Order: sequence, then C-alpha cells, then structure tokens
Amino acid sequence: MQIHRGEATIIAIAREFKIIRKDPIAIIDDLVAREIARTLNIPVIGTVGILLRATKKALLTPNQFKNKLQMLVEETEFRMSVKLYSELLEKLKELIP
Repeated sequence: MQIHRGEATIIAIAREFKIIRKDPIAIIDDLVAREIARTLNIPVIGTVGILLRATKKALLTPNQFKNKLQMLVEETEFRMSVKLYSELLEKLKELIP
C-alpha cells in the first residue's frame, strides 16, 4: 500500500508515542492511511472530526463549522462524498440550540 510520506510519518510518530505510554490520536484524512493506523491500534480523527469536536465544545459556532466545511470542499483538494456532507449538515442542526 502506498501512502503519502506525511501520513506515514504521522503513523510512525503515533506508534512511538504508544511505546512510551502516551495516548496518541493520529490526525489523518487519507482513507488508506487511516485504515493502516487502525490496524496498528492507533486511534484516528480527521479534519472534519476536529471541526465537529470544536463545534460541540463551542470553540466554533455552527455557522463557522459550515463555512469551514464549505471552504474545505470548494477551495482545497479535500474530498468527501455528497452523503457525508449532507450527514454533517444534519449533525450541525443537532448542535444548534
């Protein structure tokens, strides 16, 4: 399996942290790299997961979340399915008081 050097580095660092008894969470968006990390028992979170957590903790407003999500899809090479995008917008509705 070929993964980007950056993802490979993140996985290697997370493995080292596991050895010294830390609880690493690897921030990885690439699906193949995420699967590799999971097979090594390394928890993963992606960019969208971080944005969602920040919104749940009120570090971002729901509107800021939506704007950042839109920016990711429209202005970067970040890819996500239409289904996931719709599900995220539905989750966002749950976070609005």
